[in-house]
Amino acid sequence: FAGMSDDGGMAVVALRGRRDGWTVARQRLFLEVLADTGSVSEAVRRVGMSREAAYRLRRHPAAVDFAVAWDLALLEVYRRVEEVALERVLQ
Repeated sequence: FAGMSDDGGMAVVALRGRRDGWTVARQRLFLEVLADTGSVSEAVRRVGMSREAAYRLRRHPAAVDFAVAWDLALLEVYRRVEEVALERVLQ
């Protein structure tokens, strides 16, 4: 997925450590599910967070890379949808 950093990890934000918050693992899983499904609702459900918390993290001043990875995840979904639509039209 295009939101990967050079070291192979997703673009995540290291915030104050809270076990019930946006851990690095939760952020990575959120981005993976978002890239697979295109659904913020499904992604937050899978990581046990709320939509509001996801959008709050996205707007966080230190989360620019996370926001970019979010956008790239959705672009990947849109690319796949366009590909499928084109295949159906051409068949």
